[in-house]
Amino acid sequence: MSSEESKAIVRRWHEGVFNQKRLSTIDELIDENYANHTANIVGLADARERFSELVREHPDVHLVTEDTIAEGDKVATRWNWYEKDKLIAIGMTIHRVSGGKIVEDWFCSMQMTTG
Repeated sequence: MSSEESKAIVRRWHEGVFNQKRLSTIDELIDENYANHTANIVGLADARERFSELVREHPDVHLVTEDTIAEGDKVATRWNWYEKDKLIAIGMTIHRVSGGKIVEDWFCSMQMTTG
């Protein structure tokens, strides 16, 4: 799988789940043996539950991907999380993509505060 194909999968993930709230994207793009090492999400069923809950709890979320860089089977993104046009958090994620699915990822985020 090329770096461009892997980047397209991650773009579909961000757009489908967070911006369009299309939860079927989880089953389409997350591997059965998925692992999110930061949030301790293990497996597709756990991912489905946790990401669905995240979208339910944040119905106004809009994720803006600022940068996407790929090398080998890894795709790194730098993103901004907005709710109702207000910047809520900034972060970066490294996804490992294999066989057309996201197999594992790691993320780091920082919540923005208002003065």
